[in-house]
Amino acid sequence: MPNLTDLPGELISWIGEHLEAKDVGSLRLASKDLCGKMSYRFSFLFKTVKVSLIGVSIQALINITRSTDVAKRVEHLIIGTETLKEYEKAPMSNSDEFHRMLLKDGNGGTLRSVLRKLIVSRLHNLKTITIEDRPAMPASEFYRSSMGTEKMKRTTGVNLRWNGPYTIDGPSFPLPLTHRIAAYDGVFNLLRQLDTHGRVLNLIIIRKGFPSAHLYSRGWLMWTFDLTDASTRNVLDSHLIHLEVGEKDFKCWLGSSIEEEKRYVISHGVPFIYWDANGRRRLEWGRDGQMKAIHHAR
Repeated sequence: MPNLTDLPGELISWIGEHLEAKDVGSLRLASKDLCGKMSYRFSFLFKTVKVSLIGVSIQALINITRSTDVAKRVEHLIIGTETLKEYEKAPMSNSDEFHRMLLKDGNGGTLRSVLRKLIVSRLHNLKTITIEDRPAMPASEFYRSSMGTEKMKRTTGVNLRWNGPYTIDGPSFPLPLTHRIAAYDGVFNLLRQLDTHGRVLNLIIIRKGFPSAHLYSRGWLMWTFDLTDASTRNVLDSHLIHLEVGEKDFKCWLGSSIEEEKRYVISHGVPFIYWDANGRRRLEWGRDGQMKAIHHAR
């Protein structure tokens, strides 16, 4: 009796186009034959990939890009600003394993160096890097889980979908802010180093707030790099193509730096999207510096 594996690879791939990502993965695991026939469709799931500055996350990206089909498909790399240090006070089922991971992670510079080498050696078709400063909440339609999420959860009980790293220190928010600044600096250094390899990539920055109970459930949106620094401006001038600040239905303390950011971005012909302090209006400026649209959240 004919079965699924008897179908030609083109038809199997076509079937895969109508399946959700998890079902494509499941079908690949059914047999070696199906794995081979689904490899082309499977690779398309990795056009956009999110990685956190966490060893287990970067290692997951290294593992998946050992497949040349997958590696050549990656065009957009989202880098979350969260680091493993920020999960120390998260609820977990295996704290010993977590702290072993924390010690192994070492400093962020090592992880960024590994990421740079990975981009240079494998991700030849990468076009865009997004800094995602505080990922969307798990229930959000914009949420994208990070590489390594499942392994992290399996070994320590901590799920990278738990977006709490910016809430763990209560009123003493300088610690997460320090990590965020280091993450930005790391990505900027990464872009500078890639420039020397002839890899000029686009940069998108999405800066959302982070929950903060001590501020009456309002979040903070701090400018995490210095516009007066020439090397920072050089990176932004060469790479930035889009900046979004704020979040729908999320009350944020935006600070006086927002106007400075807006002037800088608009003066360089970069689209700028800004949610007002109550997260109720989405304001857009186009490349020509003109107000493009105002959307009221529903």
